[in-house]
Amino acid sequence: MAKRSRIVVWIALASVVGGWAWLRLGHAQELVDQTTQQFHTTSRDVSRIIDLRSRTVVIGTGVRTDVDLVTRAQRALSAVGLPIRACKGVQPRSGSSGPAGGIRQQQVELLLQGLSPGEFGSWLSAWNTPDQPWRIREVLFNHQVEQSLAGQHPSSLDSNRFQITVLLTAPTAEDTP
Repeated sequence: MAKRSRIVVWIALASVVGGWAWLRLGHAQELVDQTTQQFHTTSRDVSRIIDLRSRTVVIGTGVRTDVDLVTRAQRALSAVGLPIRACKGVQPRSGSSGPAGGIRQQQVELLLQGLSPGEFGSWLSAWNTPDQPWRIREVLFNHQVEQSLAGQHPSSLDSNRFQITVLLTAPTAEDTP
């Protein structure tokens, strides 16, 4: 009888240890899954950073023309199937010089009108090409105001249409006389 009770105790002890090991194994698998997911996220972020750092910004000589900028904006609108009349023009802003004074940042405001946030996102994807010298510094969304039929006062706000002001910058080398 003593031998039989010892066997039962050993079996019970093995069952407890086996159950505890099974629970620890499940917890370890959860940690492995979390770590794998974090690794994939970090790898994707590192790849994106490497891609962004590999892009070079072409420094132009003198001031870049507004015609080139409007053409680029209209080309991006057309590429995603939006009307080119959504580009309402550009307004130059004062640029800033670097510490040495040789490289300055040319700044221009680009006005896009009547776009939804999704359409702006599509335009933005088409705008960001590897050869794009203009970088987006600020974006300002204002609700689009629709005029009434008489054209005298605003009738309503379209909650999904915006007048979008995009502040663009491009590095430019100053011309020396």
